[in-house]
Amino acid sequence: MAKSSKLKKLKKIKRNLSAWRIRGSYYRNYKRASLKDHYILVESKNGDDIAGNMFSILSELTNQEYQSFHIFLAAKLEKMEQFQELLANNGITNVKIIESGTRKYYKLLATAKYIFLDTSLNRDYMKKDGQIITNTWHGTPLKLMGMQVKDRAYAMGNVQRNLQMADYLVYPNRLMKDIMFKAYCLDNLYQGTVLMSGYPRNSIFFDQKAADSVRKEIGYEDKKLYVYMPTWRGSLNKLDVTKQVDEMEYLLRELDATMSDDVTILAKLHPFVGDAIDFSGFHHIHAFPKNLDSYSVLNAADGLVTDYSSVFFDFVNTRKKIIIWAYDKYAYLGERGTYVALEDMPFPVVTSPKELAEEMQKGKSYDESDFIEKNGFCDCPEATRNLCHHVLLNENCCNAEKNAGNGKENVFIYVSTLAKNGITTSILSLMEHLDLKDKNYFAVFREKTFARYPERLEVLPENVSIWPISSDPRYSLKDKWYAHLYFAKNRVSKRILRHIEDLYSREIKRHFNGVKVDYAVHFTGYEKHVINIFGRLQAERTIIVHNDMTEELKTKDNQHRPTLEWAYANYDHVGIVSKDLEAPTRSLGANDSNLCLIYNCHAYETILKKADEPIVFQKHTETNTNQETILQALESEGQKFINIGRFSYEKGHDMLIQAFIKYYREHPDAKLFLIGGYGNLYQKTLRKAAMSPAKNNIFIIRQINNPMPILKKCDFFILSSRYEGFGLVLLEADTVGVPVASTEIVGPTGFMRENGGYLVPPTVKGIYQAMRSYDRGEIQPLNIDYEKYNQNAAEQFRKVIGG
Repeated sequence: MAKSSKLKKLKKIKRNLSAWRIRGSYYRNYKRASLKDHYILVESKNGDDIAGNMFSILSELTNQEYQSFHIFLAAKLEKMEQFQELLANNGITNVKIIESGTRKYYKLLATAKYIFLDTSLNRDYMKKDGQIITNTWHGTPLKLMGMQVKDRAYAMGNVQRNLQMADYLVYPNRLMKDIMFKAYCLDNLYQGTVLMSGYPRNSIFFDQKAADSVRKEIGYEDKKLYVYMPTWRGSLNKLDVTKQVDEMEYLLRELDATMSDDVTILAKLHPFVGDAIDFSGFHHIHAFPKNLDSYSVLNAADGLVTDYSSVFFDFVNTRKKIIIWAYDKYAYLGERGTYVALEDMPFPVVTSPKELAEEMQKGKSYDESDFIEKNGFCDCPEATRNLCHHVLLNENCCNAEKNAGNGKENVFIYVSTLAKNGITTSILSLMEHLDLKDKNYFAVFREKTFARYPERLEVLPENVSIWPISSDPRYSLKDKWYAHLYFAKNRVSKRILRHIEDLYSREIKRHFNGVKVDYAVHFTGYEKHVINIFGRLQAERTIIVHNDMTEELKTKDNQHRPTLEWAYANYDHVGIVSKDLEAPTRSLGANDSNLCLIYNCHAYETILKKADEPIVFQKHTETNTNQETILQALESEGQKFINIGRFSYEKGHDMLIQAFIKYYREHPDAKLFLIGGYGNLYQKTLRKAAMSPAKNNIFIIRQINNPMPILKKCDFFILSSRYEGFGLVLLEADTVGVPVASTEIVGPTGFMRENGGYLVPPTVKGIYQAMRSYDRGEIQPLNIDYEKYNQNAAEQFRKVIGG
């Protein structure tokens, strides 16, 4: 076992070393090598395919007017032979195939002036000044895309940045342009040109001679010929493939047994399924010919059978029959959703093999004219030629539209993980008090941090777009060394700083190329990589400080002093959420020119609504006792003390428990409720409570979506922190009418003094004193005017984003 684990680790090191070395070569070429004006790189589905738009473009590039260009096609190693054969069979002899992911491939990424693609380039790619990227995508979407796929929106970053950096986005109809711009938040960001010139691959549908020639080549001239092209279902894992293939094979065998002898189907399964079905035993259904372009064969067919694939948007140009075989429409469409309802399309919809066999026998009985006109189709015979002449030969022969946007300024706010904590509450409260239509607001986050909890994005207001950072920094071997010196060893020198500057300049080119950012707000103030990226954006930059970072540096491993010192000295605005944070923030580099006060907004109306909801424990909620016991305790006699905060050292839960034990000895009917979301001291807190004489009166709750009804049922809130940024939960407790007390520490002290709050030393004795004072009736709710407070806080924020 140990040997196997060691072998895996060695393989991982070897893979990392290889990746770092190749990136190093890419970065050197990117920096030093000049663009080659006559080099064209073509890539389809990350080197996994060659069909569709990219094949049509390669075919066009065989013509004489492009003879001065050097043309390269990216291909995965296992696809190279297949691509070579397909190109040769179609007379395309002027294309050199390059293996994806190799040094040669990366050199082309850094030096080819022209890049044509139909999906996205890999996450390493940075657009070089002068490069011209044309992205055709690979079909008009029927299924929801991008931001509109709720459980996958967080993962759209790489596609989004690829679309954003393209010089040309090519669309075959107005519907697709509108869908893509909305789904990937491009409406007010995209700076390039939209070519409403039709799809290159659809040019073939206007060529009857080509259709006759291919039909003769493939045979079946005495049959009614349909092509079956289904979409992909599920995610990319073996289990999904096996399940999908089994279901499809069962249905196709049933269909084959039902079909008439005068009808033939050529089945082109999705590339993810590949050759998983053996058609040798079928009578009427055959495998799609591999040596021909799929759209050439489709053009030669008499009709199309598909399901939710976008191919019908293309084939409709032929005016031939289209049949939608939606055998799983309720399960599939209910899960994903579509832009156009099946019942709103003119094509017949069938759900069983028997219905499909019968429909293929019938003639076409619908008119697609309204469908084509409504969705603004612009496909034409010269689409491929026009596109290549427009991009490569500088001929103005496409319907080109420069995206104008709405003219408003763009505000990018880093929101971190939107975990259930005070900072997230503050972000959402602020958004409630901003006019989100005044500017274009984008929530920025790191993609990987939402993989486990994608639903967290759903808390964002409807008017806020998203911009996922699609990967962590992409290191070369040299980057890895200098990052180790800077981040792990805290070494600072001119050479190290120069390399860190180069590293994050590249990161900006990767993630924000072509993006007009007017205001960059690092709202959470944490996470060193994003602090370094945001601090180098060409924008007015703000970082907000929510805590005493000098104390964080002493007690936690997740802060990096050189990054904080650089940020507080170089950001245009360093916003502190409490006056108490001025001294520690100044000690780390903030100064008179950039230090400012930005209070946390408080969504008091939302808190009041949540407090009136019933208490609900989720499946993921953990408690130290039976949940029914907790509910009974909340309704029982005796004083009920409460604290809400993550289970970590600075929250002082250990001191609070000790103070409660002292109070409990005098008041055995008193209860203590501790509610938190995360933190590395959760288990330790459980053990401390379980070992105390008050164990039956201490209730610990972890991960509850709405703690407000519990808070409202308690009598007294105690902020027991050793250090704190502000303590927004003090406002939440006061909002629901619960008296509060706080330890006298940097952060909440100024606020409590301004509003007549009760302060005690951050010790067990001090917290015990607060409990006794409450018992004597000396502590009452603060009763703050939160509407006035919020107006002031929102105004403070507006000042750093241009008023």
